[in-house]
Amino acid sequence: MLVGVGGSGKQSLARFAAFLAGAQVFTLELSRVYGVTDWREDLKKLYRLAGMDGKPVAFLLPEQHILADSFVEDLSNLLSSGEITGLFGMEEREKVYAELRHWAVAQGLDDTRDALWRAFIDRARENLHVVLALSPVGEAFRDRCRRFPSLLAATTLDWFSEWPQEALLSVSTRFLEQQELGGLGMVRAMAQTCVDIHTAVVEAAQRFYLELRRRYYVTPRSYIDLIHLYTSLLAARRQETAVARERLLSGVAKLTTTNSTVEEMRTQLRLLQPVLADKTVATQRLLEQVTYEQYEAERVRAAVAGEEADVKAQAAKLAALKDEAQADLEEVLPQLEAAEHSLSALNKTDIIEIKTFTKPPALVQTTMEGVCILLQEKPDWETAKRLLGETTFIKRLMDYDRDNIPDKVVRNLKRVIDDPTFTPDQVAKQSKAAQSLCLWVRAMDTYGRVIRVVEPKRAALATAQERLGAMNGALAAKQQQLAELEGKVAALQESLQSTQEELHSLQQQAELSQRRLERAEKLTGALADESVRWQSVSERMTATLHSLVGDVFLAAAAISYLGAFTGPYREQLVRTWIGRCRAAAIPISIPPPSTPASTIGATSGPTATAGTAGPGPHSYGPGIPAHETFSLAATLVSAVEIREWGMQGLPTDSLSVDNGVLVTRGSRWPLCIDPQDQACRWIKALELKNHIRVLRMSDAHVTTGPASVGGAASAAAAASATASPDKIA
Repeated sequence: MLVGVGGSGKQSLARFAAFLAGAQVFTLELSRVYGVTDWREDLKKLYRLAGMDGKPVAFLLPEQHILADSFVEDLSNLLSSGEITGLFGMEEREKVYAELRHWAVAQGLDDTRDALWRAFIDRARENLHVVLALSPVGEAFRDRCRRFPSLLAATTLDWFSEWPQEALLSVSTRFLEQQELGGLGMVRAMAQTCVDIHTAVVEAAQRFYLELRRRYYVTPRSYIDLIHLYTSLLAARRQETAVARERLLSGVAKLTTTNSTVEEMRTQLRLLQPVLADKTVATQRLLEQVTYEQYEAERVRAAVAGEEADVKAQAAKLAALKDEAQADLEEVLPQLEAAEHSLSALNKTDIIEIKTFTKPPALVQTTMEGVCILLQEKPDWETAKRLLGETTFIKRLMDYDRDNIPDKVVRNLKRVIDDPTFTPDQVAKQSKAAQSLCLWVRAMDTYGRVIRVVEPKRAALATAQERLGAMNGALAAKQQQLAELEGKVAALQESLQSTQEELHSLQQQAELSQRRLERAEKLTGALADESVRWQSVSERMTATLHSLVGDVFLAAAAISYLGAFTGPYREQLVRTWIGRCRAAAIPISIPPPSTPASTIGATSGPTATAGTAGPGPHSYGPGIPAHETFSLAATLVSAVEIREWGMQGLPTDSLSVDNGVLVTRGSRWPLCIDPQDQACRWIKALELKNHIRVLRMSDAHVTTGPASVGGAASAAAAASATASPDKIA
């Protein structure tokens, strides 16, 4: 039997002992309709585990699970004899016999019903350990001990008294030495201050009962909660403060960087102006040069076009002259070709035929005279015979320079040509061989006369061709000059375009830099004061990081212990705690001037009601200077959150704000005494975003069991408390 007030560690110690003993912990699972029948079914489960399965079982029964006296009566029978009369029916006993028979035979026991039942009970008594966790508060404990003496006779009584200071100090030291508090000396000071605060609360609770007849039990659970809450809040507040400080320092650094950037932009803009001016001048000069070169190119282009027209006209004249000369030549060429063809047909026999004439016929004589005249030989028969006897005679005729027949030859030949009988047909009548020579003579004569007409034309054609060549050369030179000018103009235009683009880019850069500079100057000018303020606030936060060790400690103590106390008791306790912290050299801060109207220790007066706010924001009660008090709200809650609470229905007086901190920052479910439903309305509004559901104990499917920790505000819609009846606590 474990006897001690709630929070003394009875159940925790029982579970720990069961773990060491290797026993399974068995507890009840209560519901709204839990009754005697459910109780007996749970007892049967307990017997089966211990008696049939042979498992060591620790039956943990806290006082809040004892819903009826019949529960205690059954426990009394269980403790005294190990058996509860009428718990198992006949059919259930038969199942016990059947399942236990094999085990009994293995143990060497009889397998009769009586022996099996006795073995079942003995085995259950051996494996079952009943742990009662009772509270000495009130008359229920004493009444049960009187009515059921076996509770005392069959159990070992462990009375849970207050932890000694050595134990409190050991526990706090064990937990706090794992934290970064500034060294071992600070850990020891904090651990001892935890003990001092716990002791001061115990003394205040005794005075609270003597003066107001309101009992408040200070248990080790509250002490453990203080330490756990302190470590978690300290880590959270350090993180929040460090992040906020880093954000401010980052803002200051960015403003400093921005100011440096602004100065760099001014320098860049100043250096850019002469570059922009030089580039503008260079662009203008290049534009003028491009304009001049374009004019020169146009002038040369016009000259080239004129010369091209002249060359075309000259080429046309040359073509006409060439065509005319060619036409004249083409008239005589057939005759010439026929003569050459006839000559090529002559053979040695033909030549001998002519040569054999002693006195040649007249036309043969005339033909040979014509041949001699053309060959510029003496025009007689002897000479003719000599020529005919030459082996190269035909070749001389074929290679005759017909283009350069002398005028004298042409004049002398005229006598032969003018002979009306000197025709190829007439000559052929006298000699076929002479006919070919006749054709040749007449062809040479015709060609000679034609060539004298064509030759001037050829000379004129050559002159024209020479002139045309000169004109083409001049035109090519002009075209080359034009191409060079056009290439130069294209290069200048490309250079001009590049220069204009650079100029445009520089102008845009200058305009953009100017706009950025104006915006940056406007921004830095507007934030100059903010930079100073941010720097100041960051320095205060640096100091706050140092004092968080003490501030969060006081806040955790307030949340863990002060919920049930009225305002004056809170003031006195906080004053005591501050003194202990200062005595132990634990750093604590002075409340900032902008602290909201919420301060643990602020006097609200025992008659303060909702709507009567009490003292102002920095009224800390009689005889308590501002620097000697502590602001719970300023330590844990932002002004924005407090304003939101006010909009959600929380009264704005300091005590209600502090109670709001206790509800939202506590690690255990809060209990609210709320006669005017202020707390209920506020919590519903506060948790609306979390889709809160409101339940009543009379609702179906509502179970009651061990309360879990967390989500304090959302679970507090049922009930809570205040130091003043009209306040929210």
